Amino acid sequence: MTYSFVIEEVTLEKTKIKEDMLTSNDETQSHPILDPSPSTEITLNSSSSELTFLFNWAKDLALTYLMTGTPNAIPCYEAALPGRGSFCLRDWEHMALGAHFLGLDLENITMMKAFAKTATPEFDYVPAWHIDYYGKIWERAHQVPTIFDAIWTSYQQYLWTGNTEWIEDTELYEYYTNAVTRYLTCHDNAIPNNGIADAPGEDGWENTCTYNETSEDHFREAADGIGMQYQGFKSYAEILKARGNVDGYNTWIAKANEILHMFRTDFWEGSTYYRGRRSLTDYSAGYGKENSFLMLKTLITEPGYKSEGYLDFIWDNCANDNMEAKSYLPDVFFSYGQKERGWHYMKELYYADPERREYPELPYTFVSHTIHWLMGIDAHAPNNQVCTLPQLPDEVLWAEADMIPVGSKMVKVLQENNSRTTLSNRSNSPINWEIRFYGNYDFINLNGVNHPTTVSTLNGLTISSIQTTIEGHRTSVALLP
Repeated sequence: MTYSFVIEEVTLEKTKIKEDMLTSNDETQSHPILDPSPSTEITLNSSSSELTFLFNWAKDLALTYLMTGTPNAIPCYEAALPGRGSFCLRDWEHMALGAHFLGLDLENITMMKAFAKTATPEFDYVPAWHIDYYGKIWERAHQVPTIFDAIWTSYQQYLWTGNTEWIEDTELYEYYTNAVTRYLTCHDNAIPNNGIADAPGEDGWENTCTYNETSEDHFREAADGIGMQYQGFKSYAEILKARGNVDGYNTWIAKANEILHMFRTDFWEGSTYYRGRRSLTDYSAGYGKENSFLMLKTLITEPGYKSEGYLDFIWDNCANDNMEAKSYLPDVFFSYGQKERGWHYMKELYYADPERREYPELPYTFVSHTIHWLMGIDAHAPNNQVCTLPQLPDEVLWAEADMIPVGSKMVKVLQENNSRTTLSNRSNSPINWEIRFYGNYDFINLNGVNHPTTVSTLNGLTISSIQTTIEGHRTSVALLP
């Protein structure tokens, strides 16, 4: 679908919550619109007025869902279908990075802690599905991918914030450990004792092995659940290493690699990937929304022609997916350098379904898609490092994001034509910068001097990189020869 760009006037009603909305925590509440105080300083400007408009739409709308400061509410934001008065585990996992860019780090860790404490033995270590604004359980359900997605999301928050509470807090660490041990013991029964979390194979969304809530496949193990378990195990290994447990890291990274090898062996049918199985001999291929495209997001497919062919298959089949599913597609396509397809589905979040446009997941993920994927910014705050790998689509000649939070620091990044990156350190102390571009180049020019590159591959694509350090309140410019 091709879009003609028309800027619509977006008016966000700004009213204070009335006290009488807070008299009961037991009933579903209508979505309250807060007067959003600026909890973030992040800004974006671009040669594309469309990108600038869409980013500002997403940022402004996302902040109306902030509930912090509401009487009796814990620090949180709405992460569910509007009107439920709650935040959902699956939604939070996908929205958390956008929330970080918007300055909602306190909300993120408070929400994850709220989920972690509900994953008790009584419920086989499955956390609550929805929690209300006051920290009380609103609903329980079990979708296998969420269990491990929570570990992956939490570790990514640690990398972006540098907040050691993400890896050292007792309740959080207990959740991570139980998820990869006791939870797995309780949920490795439908296809017994093969080390993969499963579900009974019933249809419906309340107890399932997949994020595809409309599946009628009776899967007991699905590709998206396996992919999230792989990333959950990898993240748990990294958490152990960050805590100083190198032996534990080696153990769990080996377990993650066993899952990767199993999937790439057992789920490749010769020309495409299976997306789930009912037994060790009963598999299904075809298209299944999340249990198809999330195998790519979780990086369990084999880089090269197998992943490229499956990306084409996703592109050919995903146009009629629901909006919640579509909000993952930019993550999928940008992960493999497919910037035009990623940009297409970023725009779909605004244009495709105006009635669903205000679903909180859409603006939050648009923010993260813009900063993390289109601008190509990644972080390892514990190592005081920011990384850049631009993916501007053809419609965007340049884009500049300012006040991007990386740990305790703020940076400004200007990307031009995917061949020139300018980074300004807005903080007082130095920050390390890994400069990356797609392609094989002998040199990258930094501040007028050519530096030899390190050439490597990322998800099957060649990248060239150099590293430098930028002093406080200094700017550096990197460009391709």
